[in-house]
Amino acid sequence: DMFFHRSARLANGTPFVVQGGGFRWPEASATCCTSVVTRGAIKNEFSAQRSNLRGTVAMAKLGGNPDSATSQWFVNMGNNAANLDNQNGGFTVFAQVTGPGMVVADRIAALPIVNAGGNYAELPVIDYVSGQAIQRRNMVLVSQVTELPVLAQQSDSDRIFNYLEAAYPQYLASAPSSTGTFDGYTYRHYASANAYVGTKDGKVWYLVPAVGPNIGELGTMASWLATAQQAGY
Repeated sequence: DMFFHRSARLANGTPFVVQGGGFRWPEASATCCTSVVTRGAIKNEFSAQRSNLRGTVAMAKLGGNPDSATSQWFVNMGNNAANLDNQNGGFTVFAQVTGPGMVVADRIAALPIVNAGGNYAELPVIDYVSGQAIQRRNMVLVSQVTELPVLAQQSDSDRIFNYLEAAYPQYLASAPSSTGTFDGYTYRHYASANAYVGTKDGKVWYLVPAVGPNIGELGTMASWLATAQQAGY
């Protein structure tokens, strides 16, 4: 029920940040809004090794108080390092949105913005008709959160496969039905599409029996790994 309450843009109209973590609009409530429950302020942990680049997620805080972050956070929509790395003690980056996830963030940043006053002066809205009361359905709401288990150190193959699944859901839409090794390949098999992706000899391969019997090459592991790493995998 948390919604993105701020979509800030630079003077030239370029998206700056989209911000959430502060306010909720519960489904049963006819009117907005309640504050997210916080657990006290967090000591600032800015590091120059975690700069405010596009796609990073950082803690929001009060002006003039580096140690005032609570529950609010924002996604950097561009390279904001020159500004946010050097302001108010530096804004602490703690996460990174994956490449496919930034497609969603870009859509949020492209939404119309209305000034609903107070904390909602830069409110992104969906299907809002000017002059009417803002409804819950006009908000960019978070409807579900999944906490993933702690993973063991991933192999280069796993990172590439994870990226491919997120980047190409039309081909690898469901979770793999099997993983393993065969004839030197490390592979994942997707039963719904009867498709395989695999790695071997420093290259990435695919096989779709419905299309043809031959294994095709997608490129080198090095290039795909670089792409996956840049996207946060």
